[in-house]
Amino acid sequence: FGFKGKKRQVEEDDVDEEEEVKQLTYPSAYGEDDVMGAVRICGQTGRRVLVQIGTNWNKACAKMRRCLEMDEACLQQLKAGWEHVLLDAESAENAEVITKLGYPIKYGVPVFVVLDGKGRYVHTQPTGELEREPLAGREAPDPKKVAQFLQDWAPKGIVQPATQKKVIVVEGSDDEDEDEDEDEDEEDEDEEDEDEED
Repeated sequence: FGFKGKKRQVEEDDVDEEEEVKQLTYPSAYGEDDVMGAVRICGQTGRRVLVQIGTNWNKACAKMRRCLEMDEACLQQLKAGWEHVLLDAESAENAEVITKLGYPIKYGVPVFVVLDGKGRYVHTQPTGELEREPLAGREAPDPKKVAQFLQDWAPKGIVQPATQKKVIVVEGSDDEDEDEDEDEDEEDEDEEDEDEED
């Protein structure tokens, strides 16, 4: 009897999720302008472009966008090192830019393409590898796998939220002065030790 209740809850969750994903659409036009705009921003900031190609009717595409924009870990990764661009795979206006990207929809949709800040190709990622295990019972992206993908392909030098701390010492900064003071203190201590020995 408990099983029936659990099944009913799962069905209700599916309905709620379907209502949410209906509101997440892929822009149908001007995809190349969006990509080039993101490249310009990344060229100035050192970030990378994440091009997400999908369709508006495919549930897997909507669920992947939902995962990226609503899962906390994925959203943090996006904000830390990425410019996110959505392309409708079925829009005639996007056919040329999709071809320029190496026609990644040959792997199915949704699919990711990573570009650097100069618009150079870096990586294509079929998203089937980022889904939950097939035995989980429902086709859906695994937020942990997606967040790990974003971290693995993030540009070097970008600090990952809550995972790393990077300190860059600039010449003439307070940090450098503190290091010099510490070195001077150590030299003074060594001189004192030598005097005591004499």
